[in-house]
Amino acid sequence: MRRLVPLTLLLALALGCVTTGAGPQEVVSREDRYYLVSPLERYPLAVGSTTSRRVEEGHTDLLQKGDLDDAKDLTAELLGRNPDLDPARVLRAQAEFIGGEYERAYSGLEPIVREHPTYVSAQLVFGRTAEKLGNLVEALEAYRNIAEVNQLAKSRALSLEPRAVEIMSLRIEDSLDKGHTAEAENQLVRLQEWAPKADRTLELTARVARASDNRPDELEALRSLTVRRPDDRDLLARRGQLELEIGDPAAGMRLFEDLAARYPDDPEVEGALVRARFLWRLQLLPAEVEALADKMELTRADLAAMVYWLFPDIRYGRAGGARIANDILEHPQRDQIVRVVNSGIMDVDHSLHRFEPYRSLRRNEAMTAMLRLLARRQPPFACLGGAAAPNSAQEVCNVSIACGLVENELDCLPTGPVPGTEALDLCRRTQEHLGAE
Repeated sequence: MRRLVPLTLLLALALGCVTTGAGPQEVVSREDRYYLVSPLERYPLAVGSTTSRRVEEGHTDLLQKGDLDDAKDLTAELLGRNPDLDPARVLRAQAEFIGGEYERAYSGLEPIVREHPTYVSAQLVFGRTAEKLGNLVEALEAYRNIAEVNQLAKSRALSLEPRAVEIMSLRIEDSLDKGHTAEAENQLVRLQEWAPKADRTLELTARVARASDNRPDELEALRSLTVRRPDDRDLLARRGQLELEIGDPAAGMRLFEDLAARYPDDPEVEGALVRARFLWRLQLLPAEVEALADKMELTRADLAAMVYWLFPDIRYGRAGGARIANDILEHPQRDQIVRVVNSGIMDVDHSLHRFEPYRSLRRNEAMTAMLRLLARRQPPFACLGGAAAPNSAQEVCNVSIACGLVENELDCLPTGPVPGTEALDLCRRTQEHLGAE
């Protein structure tokens, strides 16, 4: 009986080990294991047979035994001989991933995935590591790089895309808010690759294009957006303006007329329609007038040409006494200058008989010309205050504000240059006073 007790105890212990033991623990979770494929998978460069075998063996041992030190020792040896051996670097990153060293694995893989975008094993572990770190944009990009050849990457990319698109959208908005337009443009390229037809992508395309003064791209995005949002007044108005400026003028006018019909009592819409009609008329004039709008700084001759073409009563009306300017005889805009000068809208130096057609136009001169156009109308406008031709720069500024040609004194800057867009706006406001149709 004494022998039976030890034997019974041994049997009980043995059975206890079989029935209650948890078995060998997994080195890496089953879900993560799928992202740790052979470091040689789809590596685009050749690797020697002996090195390949050692990498494969190291990878197998890592997943089966989980000995991180052995894997790191092996990669240190291989990289000591060839620091550019990417499969060894990927194996090392896989060991770091299993050990929870996500930051180290991420930084080690980053240059590899940039250099070899179709390297499956590198992109898989990099994408999974990026997910662990919360870098969903980078994870999506890694999976998309190999989605055509790897089903797991394709599935994961589809799953991550909505959140990554939202994150990238927020990054673009932040860049725009900080005035980093070039950075926003680079980020937008990635967003357009992921979700080119999404509303958010189109919105940001329009915003980035507007910030970078890329009107064709902005118009293209707005055309798509307004089809989807036919009741968005701001989008419709902006698209209408761009259609008139660089697109289809007839479509632009229809947009503003439709807005005016839908919002008959809205002063902003009414003002937009007035501006639209002005731009519409601009399209009907010679191309040289439209080209003036794009100039960063007008000359005196440019303003004379603009006034000649935009105000029919100057072009066709009866001029006053002839005044001669010797320096315009060979100028290509000579006829327009003569007509404007002899109508009393712009001056010639009487002592030197010079108009100075090539001199930069000053803001005070442009406002004076507009006031003289208003002064031709009878009965006189009340805003002129009885001053048909103000003399001092301050008087010109005060009367221009009273007549609504400029908003405040900050807009006067008498000696400042005048861009084409500002000169056109002065002409438009003057025409509104005159009731031009």
